[in-house]
Amino acid sequence: MVIRGATGRDVPSLLSEKILMPLGLERDGYYITDGAGVAFVLGGLNFTTRDFARFGQMIAQDGSYGGQQIVPAQWIAESTRPSAPTKDGNIGYGYQWWIPVGAHEGEFMARGVYGQYIYIDQARNVVIMTTGADRNFRDKGVDGSNIEMFRKLAQIL
Repeated sequence: MVIRGATGRDVPSLLSEKILMPLGLERDGYYITDGAGVAFVLGGLNFTTRDFARFGQMIAQDGSYGGQQIVPAQWIAESTRPSAPTKDGNIGYGYQWWIPVGAHEGEFMARGVYGQYIYIDQARNVVIMTTGADRNFRDKGVDGSNIEMFRKLAQIL
């Protein structure tokens, strides 16, 4: 509602024009909507694995893709730092980005329900996109095991 009120446009058309079309995604996205047909912005955005990876690469490159600055670099830097209050020793949270415990500069990720991830390690120039349908994704240790796997992959790439 805030985005519509500020811009006069719905989220899918605004996102498509400003971010998705410049990225050259291979397929249209699918949005989960509420009972009135309004797209959610807290989650429910669905793309192919390759298109999510392309989005992750743009984020990893400080908002730049294909020689074009799509998202301001300052926004990427601000949104991928922990800003929400969390307990010491817990995963950090920015603006829809999660910062793993013990993260080094430029290490963050997006997490989807049921085990989807876009893991980004800017220092190593690595983006890892995973899809999943793990009903146990909230079980103790699952997230930590996935982060450990991503870190090991990033180190060997």
